[in-house]
Amino acid sequence: MAQTTAGHTTHAGHEHAPQAFIWRYVFSKDHKVIGIQYYLTAMVMAWVAGILAMLIRLQLAWPEKTWPVLGRFLKSGFSDGVMNPEFYAMLFTMHGTIMVFFVLSTAPVSGFGNLLIPLQCGARDMAFPFLNALSYWTFLPGCLIILTSPPTRRSPPCATRFPARRPGRPSGSSAWSSSSPPSPWAA
Repeated sequence: MAQTTAGHTTHAGHEHAPQAFIWRYVFSKDHKVIGIQYYLTAMVMAWVAGILAMLIRLQLAWPEKTWPVLGRFLKSGFSDGVMNPEFYAMLFTMHGTIMVFFVLSTAPVSGFGNLLIPLQCGARDMAFPFLNALSYWTFLPGCLIILTSPPTRRSPPCATRFPARRPGRPSGSSAWSSSSPPSPWAA
């Protein structure tokens, strides 16, 4: 039976025990919290992709200009303050990969899917809440791997050039390919 008190509807048998912050907001099985986690992660990834896009536009607008401040921070990407072509290709590939796999396909599907669909259907929760939480916690390491792949590279993770992998030496291309979400169309 539903009881209404001060505008809140409670259902008998559906009360939840108080939870600590880490279990309520970090490792939550609540679909609304998981949807917000997807949105926040996609927003951070969109900011990173936006910074990469600004570096691409900087190179396109002033191709011969030297950028000594950027050269100090991104030593492997600049020679005497001028952006290397390999670094530009890496920026372009990383920007596209992050936008497609970690922003545009994540926020609408996983964010809206977790946050709004159960509410619109009138469901109390998702069918498999643990699996729903696990999906986010497999997505987050992919984000971290793609963000750390440029500094660990021996060659740029570029879609147009995949060098032969040498045993025992990780390449940026292998980190790039391992961070992408699994796809049924992947060969």
